[in-house]
Amino acid sequence: MKPPVEAVRRKRLIDAAEHEFLRDGYHAATMDRIAARAGMSKKTIYQIFPAKEALFRAMVADRRAPLTETVPSDGRAPEALLIDLLSRAAAYLLARRQIALCRVVVAGSLRSPRLARAFLAGFHEPGVTALERGLSDLAGRGAISIDDPHEAAKMLFGLTIGSIHMEMLVGHEAHPSPAALERRIRTAVEIFLRGAAGR
Repeated sequence: MKPPVEAVRRKRLIDAAEHEFLRDGYHAATMDRIAARAGMSKKTIYQIFPAKEALFRAMVADRRAPLTETVPSDGRAPEALLIDLLSRAAAYLLARRQIALCRVVVAGSLRSPRLARAFLAGFHEPGVTALERGLSDLAGRGAISIDDPHEAAKMLFGLTIGSIHMEMLVGHEAHPSPAALERRIRTAVEIFLRGAAGR
C-alpha cells in the first residue's frame, strides 16, 4: 500500500530541507531552493509548511524518531538497561549527520534563539526522556535510589555523551570507535549505579 501523497511530499521536503540547511546554514537556506530540490512549487511547500521555521521543526521531529522509540525494560538488571538506552542515544546523537546539523544550529542560534530551543527540545530531550523513563522504572522496582529521575537522566547523559559531543562539535575529536564508546558507557553506568545504590 502506497503512503498518502501528502506524506510523500512531506518527506521529500524534509529531506530537501536537511540538505539545504546542512550545506548553507539555516538562515542562508531558502524556501525557493528547498522547493526546487524537492521538485515542487513554492506554493506547494507553503501549503504544507507555512514558514521555514515550521519546516525546520518538522525536520527535527522526523530525525529524532529513533530517540523516541519505547525501549521496554523487561525487568532487566539496571546495568543492562542503562547501557542499552545510552548506546542507542550515543549511536544516534554522535552520528556525523547529527553533529553537522548541531553545528548549523549553533551558527544560527544568536540570530534565532528559537531555533536552538527547537533543536534542543527535539534532539536532546527525547534522549533524556527515554533514559528518564528507564531510571523511573528502575527506581520503581527498588533497583536504584534517586530523588529526581529527570535530573539524574541529564547527569548520566552528560557523563556519557556530553564531552564527546562537544569535542566532535568543534572538530577536535573524531567519532570514537565502537569499542571505546562501549567502554565509556559501561564505565559511566558503573559510576552512576554506585552512587544510586539502594539506600
